[in-house]
Amino acid sequence: MTTAVQTQTAISGCTAAVDRCLELVSQTDDRAFSHTPEGHGSIGEHLRHCIDHFVCFFRDFRSGRVNYDARERSADIETDRAIASAAMQGILHQLSALENERLDQQLVVYQTAAPDESPIEMNSSLSRELVFLSGHTVHHLALMVLIAERAGGAPSTELGVAYSTTAHRASRPS
Repeated sequence: MTTAVQTQTAISGCTAAVDRCLELVSQTDDRAFSHTPEGHGSIGEHLRHCIDHFVCFFRDFRSGRVNYDARERSADIETDRAIASAAMQGILHQLSALENERLDQQLVVYQTAAPDESPIEMNSSLSRELVFLSGHTVHHLALMVLIAERAGGAPSTELGVAYSTTAHRASRPS
């Protein structure tokens, strides 16, 4: 059973990840936001990908079945920092409303897990999916920071550092 502390931690992890995205967008100009290094997506594309996962989660979780493959892939989010910021503010609002939900609620997640294979279904829970969403977002933030640096920006490199890495670094003697 998910405890109140675990519930708050799962929500806090997502909130922190979205806050980091907002910080990166505020540190990025329009050119850097849409800059696409060869072989990589733009900051906007990575951000849209993360937003889409949250949108799928919030759209589906009450039905008990979350389909991460049914993403909207809105080009507006990829190219307009204001639209992306507004979408992230909406996610923060939805996250704050989750405290009234049972995060131990069981879910079935539907997602393509391997190339050239059909999507699979797997059991999960609300809290587990929140942990996935925060880690997934921070992973993409690491890529977005690198892309911003390549575009000539100087974002905080800590934005893309995994929570476990931060904890590990803090536990080491100076």
